[in-house]
Amino acid sequence: MQAINGFLASELKDYEESFYSYQEQLKNTSSWEELKELLWDSKGDYESPQPGSRLAQCGMGMKYDKSPNPGTTYASYLSNGKPVRINEDVANWLHRGGLNKVIVGHQPNGDTPLIIDHLNVVVSVCFAFCYFLLDSLI
Repeated sequence: MQAINGFLASELKDYEESFYSYQEQLKNTSSWEELKELLWDSKGDYESPQPGSRLAQCGMGMKYDKSPNPGTTYASYLSNGKPVRINEDVANWLHRGGLNKVIVGHQPNGDTPLIIDHLNVVVSVCFAFCYFLLDSLI
């Protein structure tokens, strides 16, 4: 947890200290090719010069070259619509770090929030992406 929090602090500091000068650099580019080299979303990876972009990359399932992203924040706790347990070692590691809830987004699961308790409620996974709720209200 300490390493993850250190990475987060470093990326936020990078964004805070570099955003305005980076924005000026973007304004002064002379071609689309030059601009694409500066923009994270045109070739997202951990080497982008865009301030804070490495933090955004952690939330991606794959890198620009379509290889799996080793980021720590991208996981699914559903398989074929059914809950999947958190790995016991991961759950215990999260719990030792003071975390007892994993909040998950962008994983449609029905028309109500879903909470999955793991390992005697050491860690709970909470889904609240209720995209299909509108269908049941119409």
